[in-house]
Amino acid sequence: MWPSVEHTTQQVIDDAFAEALRRDPEQRRRWVVLVDGQRDQLRRVQRAVAKTGAKITTVLDIVHVLEYLWRAAYAFHPESTAEAETWVECRLLALLNGRSGGELAKSLRLMVRSHGLDAKAALPVERAARYLVTNTRLLHYDQALADGLPIASGVVEGASATSSRTASVAPAPAGRSPAPRRSCACVRCARAATSTSTGSFISPGITRARTAHATPTASSPTRCRAGRRAYA
Repeated sequence: MWPSVEHTTQQVIDDAFAEALRRDPEQRRRWVVLVDGQRDQLRRVQRAVAKTGAKITTVLDIVHVLEYLWRAAYAFHPESTAEAETWVECRLLALLNGRSGGELAKSLRLMVRSHGLDAKAALPVERAARYLVTNTRLLHYDQALADGLPIASGVVEGASATSSRTASVAPAPAGRSPAPRRSCACVRCARAATSTSTGSFISPGITRARTAHATPTASSPTRCRAGRRAYA
């Protein structure tokens, strides 16, 4: 899918489905649609589905989830600190391992109370919680990764500021792709964790400051276990 400043959002999404249909005219492959969770976007995707009769798997782009988590992290920890990174990586790991959006949202709201945040300080946390609850049915990253599906549209995200209004559509490769590793607890390893045999679907901005692949250290799972009460 290619973002456009010349065409309407619906036309861009329709074009993406048309391209997918050109590549897989008999629809033998599994079609994956990566979205940002915007209600209007989801409605437009459904219109395209109705036109083509395609059967799709819809996944919430994890790049957008991480944007909300980073903002929430700064309500509890200073920016550009190891503590903020650890906070995000533990919640990312929870989602990759199958925690629901509702579970994570509940833990965020409990943290607001336990830290005594006022309404203004808690706003990014509440926004993250609402986003997770609203889109919880699209957050089955454990199953998506087990099936070898992309969970982030990095190429699209880096291509245009208007990409958040469109959706990425791609037929998955025929057969079952090797499942990417899900044991990586480190945010810096998100690039590897969200790659499939068809290539990387992750945005360079997924970790904000750090994008290079790094082998997770033994301390990463320990840090997340230490904070288990925060997201369990």
